Amino acid sequence: MADSLESAGVGALVRERVSELFVELSEIDVTDADLSATADIAVASIAAPVLRPDGRAIGSVAVAPGRRMTGRAVTRAVRAVTDCANAVSARLAARPVTGPGHMAALPSHLVHPAHAARHP
Repeated sequence: MADSLESAGVGALVRERVSELFVELSEIDVTDADLSATADIAVASIAAPVLRPDGRAIGSVAVAPGRRMTGRAVTRAVRAVTDCANAVSARLAARPVTGPGHMAALPSHLVHPAHAARHP
């Protein structure tokens, strides 16, 4: 999405804010304490960000069960969605980033914490 905004002529500040919003929207609103195996949780969606090699969120992987789930089921879904998003991010990182979509490194406050932890 960030690349399409850039090619559409949208300014850098707006593109960076959109990237920040992707990260904010991908955060979970349930704490580990809420995820006991027998918990009954209403789940609208579970999402994890897809990251470019520079840590910029460019999309997400999500499921939208829209139903009540046990904590154990939520934990399994979170793991599956996160694993999938990480695999997509790794696949993107394996491709060289060149051409008009290539961007300079991001300031640390715009890099997703998951990316920063994998690339200290």
